Amino acid sequence: MMLSRKFLIKIFIGLFLCAMVLLALGLMYLIWDLPFDKLGKVSEGQQIYAEESVPEYLLEEGSGVLLEDLQNYYLFTDAKSTFNDWLKELMDEKKIDVENERIYIKKNFYVPALTENTCKDVYCFQHKIDFNHIPSVFWKGLIGIEDVRFLDHFGIDLKSILRAIIKDIQVQKLAQGGSTLTQQLIKNLFFTNERSLARKVKEIILSIYIEHKLTKEDILEIYFNEVYWGSLQGIHVRGIDAASLFYFSKKVEEITPYEAAILISLLKGPSYYSPLYHIGRLKQRAQYVYDRLIQLKIFASEKSFLWSDDQWAGWQKKIIQKNNTRPFYALTVDRDSDYKKIMGQYEFFVLKKNIQTMLYEIEKRYKGESFAAKVIMGVPSQKSLGEYRFYSKIEKKKEAAFSLEKQQVGSILKPVIYSIFFKNNIKPEDQVSTEPFDLILKSGRWSPKEAHTDLPESVTVAEALINSYNRPVINLAQSLGFKLIEDELKKYLPELAVPLKEFPAQLLGSLELSLNRVYELYTVFLLDECKKYLETTDENNSALFLLASPDRTTIRNVVADNLSQLKFFGKTGTSNNGYNNWFVFFDGYYLGVIWVGFEGRQKGQEYRLFGSTTAFKIFQSFFSDRGKRFNELSCDKFR
Repeated sequence: MMLSRKFLIKIFIGLFLCAMVLLALGLMYLIWDLPFDKLGKVSEGQQIYAEESVPEYLLEEGSGVLLEDLQNYYLFTDAKSTFNDWLKELMDEKKIDVENERIYIKKNFYVPALTENTCKDVYCFQHKIDFNHIPSVFWKGLIGIEDVRFLDHFGIDLKSILRAIIKDIQVQKLAQGGSTLTQQLIKNLFFTNERSLARKVKEIILSIYIEHKLTKEDILEIYFNEVYWGSLQGIHVRGIDAASLFYFSKKVEEITPYEAAILISLLKGPSYYSPLYHIGRLKQRAQYVYDRLIQLKIFASEKSFLWSDDQWAGWQKKIIQKNNTRPFYALTVDRDSDYKKIMGQYEFFVLKKNIQTMLYEIEKRYKGESFAAKVIMGVPSQKSLGEYRFYSKIEKKKEAAFSLEKQQVGSILKPVIYSIFFKNNIKPEDQVSTEPFDLILKSGRWSPKEAHTDLPESVTVAEALINSYNRPVINLAQSLGFKLIEDELKKYLPELAVPLKEFPAQLLGSLELSLNRVYELYTVFLLDECKKYLETTDENNSALFLLASPDRTTIRNVVADNLSQLKFFGKTGTSNNGYNNWFVFFDGYYLGVIWVGFEGRQKGQEYRLFGSTTAFKIFQSFFSDRGKRFNELSCDKFR
């Protein structure tokens, strides 16, 4: 009996030691796996507020901007005054006039640079602010709702944990978390919503650690800069500064107590309480939070801050509208800084916004289809500046999109072809037939088609170019000889399929080129045309200058009044079924190529899209609303 008792004691001690060893190994494994290094980087990162130096942007006298554009842009700057106060100051100083939602610049003035987007994800916005810039209504309100003993505990709240354990035992599952704000922060930074004992232990260890390393103010600062506040306008909203902008179009210091209660309510579950889909839940939650904070004397009992049903409905309507049109998308996405070589920050915003607006309108018409836009802009007279390339599909590789992907070019080759005609003694005033005809090719009978109807029997060569007729191109090429045109065109287009007489449709745009090649082609064309003009000063015999009157060319029905009397080279292009839509332009300074089109497997569907109604519209909006005076076409910079 004695032996067996000793034996049992040894077994118990052995089992106990094994359990301790296993427990120690388990804790070592948990601690070994904890992201202490990342935690250190997060806490250090909050102290970095110095941003890359970006100059203020000059809005030039004699130009204009859209009121809504400037207002949205101003929201994302570090300007201290409100937009309305700033606007009134500019009006008092007689620097601007405001008329029909447009601002006319009467005297030069600067707009501030945008704040830095510190979020590392692609579709995300975050701007970190220090604790002193976070209104107390937020951190007091959050403590009052989520963690009333925050200022007293050491990272975990033993009373809350005990209450949670009792509740979990009652329902026989992990239902109550008992999490402090510190634990919520740790979970937001490093863990998922998975409920497990191992994750909870890690969370507790890290919470105690961070409370030991940081002050309560530091923890609150990190929390309000890092916490996820949902998704709006296709952007993940991270941090209190971003939440104020996206939900209320206000800077954080302008938020009212009731709006603060709404934002605090959203933290309970940004998707569950989303104003896009669950406005009733959010309204009920916000009222509870607001009333609770009044009871805790964190908020004053002020009824004027409360929202009526109409205010809730109006706010939801604005949120839904902005979620569809995405006005903040262009201010938050794409950190590419190459644009700085040739344009300012405000110009870059206007370009992206207009592209986004155009794609939204197209995709609204053709639901479920994938469209994209690409832009190349450069300054040929200053090659050292290089070019800027923008691709709307920012998640894809830009280099491949511009150098490897090829699109049918449509009519944008015609200025180059007409330049060859003029070089070979074709005169702009010569007559050319527009009548239908057939060519007999090895592949069969081919007849060039016209997009226009009711054409006269013949037109001048200049009219044929200006109106982008098809048959005159083939007629003129045939009269000079396809071999001559082929030899001349190969200098611009080495990829031309030969013999040209068997592939004449290339002259009308069946050729496929990458955007880089189109830009290179037009750079050579522009230099040749300007060299010829500087030698002769003859605008009438130049394809460049014949297409410099927008009130006469293919854009005459869509060009705005403010641009119609200006002088700039522009050529639209559209491929069959509207898959590829182009606008190439030169304003005396910028040379640019804009492409808007379908991306995906072509199924033969026809899209009623044209270069004049897509790519040109992007050009027109950009140059009208960027806050710079328009350049006039000139070759002087190439002297």
